[in-house]
Amino acid sequence: MDTDGSAIQTRIEKLERANRRLQLAGAALLIFGAAGLMWMNRYSRNQVIEAQQFILRDASGQTRGGLIVTADGPALEFYDASQKLRLNLSISGDMPNLTLKDGNGTGVLVLADVPAGPGLMLYDRSGNPRAQLDVGKSGPRLYLEDERGF
Repeated sequence: MDTDGSAIQTRIEKLERANRRLQLAGAALLIFGAAGLMWMNRYSRNQVIEAQQFILRDASGQTRGGLIVTADGPALEFYDASQKLRLNLSISGDMPNLTLKDGNGTGVLVLADVPAGPGLMLYDRSGNPRAQLDVGKSGPRLYLEDERGF
């Protein structure tokens, strides 16, 4: 019986040592995991990505848009399936503008804030001005022109 008691005692001591090792490994894993999460959280908020261009491409590799910085200022551009620039949102100098273009690249609508004041200009497919609504120095103005310029 004495032999059975010492065998049980030895087995209990082995189990207790294994249990202490598991507890230490679990505590170490918890500490390193918490430290890793804090490190990731600290650096993920302050990430800065810098570039002069971000190009958007479709599944076939064609350019469909971009965020670019030119000498005149930043611009957000969108292209159609034929690679034609169709929409441009930009700041040129100190003047923001939005330009919509037709399939030939002709600007048909321009919304801009120029030194005289904000304005909306509409053009025909040939690029001729047809309508303009703006706020000039003397107040709001509306201009309309037919195909002969009257």
